[in-house]
Amino acid sequence: MAGTALVAAPFLLSSLYIDRYGIEVQGKVYAKSESMWLSHSTWTRRAEVTVEYWPPDSGTIAFFNTAFDPATFDTYHKGQAVTVHYLKQSSLPKIPMAATLGQMRLLPVARIAGRSAFSNVEAFLHGSARIVLQWVGATVLLLLVWRLAGWPRFGWAVAVCAFVGLAVLMISEFPRPTPAPAGEVRQATGQVTNIGLIENLYSGNRSRGFIADQPIQVVSVEFVPAGRNDPVMAIDAIDAGSLPDLKHRQQVVVDYQADEPRTAYIHGATRDFPSRNLRGIAFEIAASLAVLILGVLLLGWLGRGWKRLVARR
Repeated sequence: MAGTALVAAPFLLSSLYIDRYGIEVQGKVYAKSESMWLSHSTWTRRAEVTVEYWPPDSGTIAFFNTAFDPATFDTYHKGQAVTVHYLKQSSLPKIPMAATLGQMRLLPVARIAGRSAFSNVEAFLHGSARIVLQWVGATVLLLLVWRLAGWPRFGWAVAVCAFVGLAVLMISEFPRPTPAPAGEVRQATGQVTNIGLIENLYSGNRSRGFIADQPIQVVSVEFVPAGRNDPVMAIDAIDAGSLPDLKHRQQVVVDYQADEPRTAYIHGATRDFPSRNLRGIAFEIAASLAVLILGVLLLGWLGRGWKRLVARR
């Protein structure tokens, strides 16, 4: 633990020092990119802006990346001038390893003005994670009050909370289609930039999970909405095989929502995987319970038979 804290300290303090000791320098948007990351049976979107700037204590151009939510990401454009808060090498925290890591340009030393060291944390807490944290906090508070008040059946309360928490987690992790475009719907032709495949549900590093009765393709499509100059990336979760021979860089037609163009559906794809996979999970659980019950009954029958055999001898 102490070793981890020692390694992490230069990075954490350097990020905090940008807010307190950083100076303003000029930079510009060098590039923008959107990507989709698939992990087991969940997917996330990442929108990043690459900023180019000129550190006053260095003779070379430097770059850094910043992740934004889609709405903020759209406000930046390639070549746009931005103000950067920069932490000079002489202002780095005076702790072990900081100077060496700074010379290797591994420490965070620049950030777009207006953002802080906690901007990413705030964005995280404003997402679905906030709901999970609120539920966990409410549960812990309830159990604490229950325990201090001396109410009966505390063990049952813990068991019920654990069961409900597991159910909430499983529901939140169950793959569902992305929202369908509504309101003013338009069409555009886009290019497939990534295709992810989900063949197991609730899988992890140490668990295979449930085999999907209907595998899922998570497809990202890049296109330019009407009235815009920059492309956007929409993500559509579809039934695997509903678009035969779908491949990277293929041109596809999408229906998208005019005021929220990242809400888009690919033409010709089907999205029946939630109901099919739910039936598959129910069948697999029922089959496992049936095998378990039959096993218990068989062991009981064998046990009784063994006792009768021993009694006869």
